[in-house]
Amino acid sequence: MLGKRTHPAPYSHPRIPPLIELACKCGGLITCTHPVNSEGYSDTPEGWWLRTAEDRSFTAKCNKCHFSKKNLNYFEVVQIGPPYYSASVGLDHIWGWNKEHLETIIQYLHGDPITNRWLGYMRYVPGKWKAISRRSTYIKAAKKVLKNN
Repeated sequence: MLGKRTHPAPYSHPRIPPLIELACKCGGLITCTHPVNSEGYSDTPEGWWLRTAEDRSFTAKCNKCHFSKKNLNYFEVVQIGPPYYSASVGLDHIWGWNKEHLETIIQYLHGDPITNRWLGYMRYVPGKWKAISRRSTYIKAAKKVLKNN
């Protein structure tokens, strides 16, 4: 799902966050985590891990149903379901790996300075999201997703 051409806004960078939130078929939130450090999250992308098929440290669990898997790699995780924080904008989508990521994208599109762990990833925000003619539409859709979830 994430990082493939068939998915909205594929990212091609090698490091990914240790928390990815996906939508479950039951409507619940699947939390996918990687044990990067004791806090589960580093404040810099350097503390995140490289996406490799050999790293099978992911766990995934839905907050509403019995869905649960362990020992997954990134490529297996992204096949579980679409991003939980995702919104349609015409034929396109705006999405974030998790709530914090989508909130940061909104800040970035507003032109606010980014000072958190996501700063380095703002270079991967698709140009169509940043286009002045459509930026407000993407921001509005993303805010609606955050409000409803």
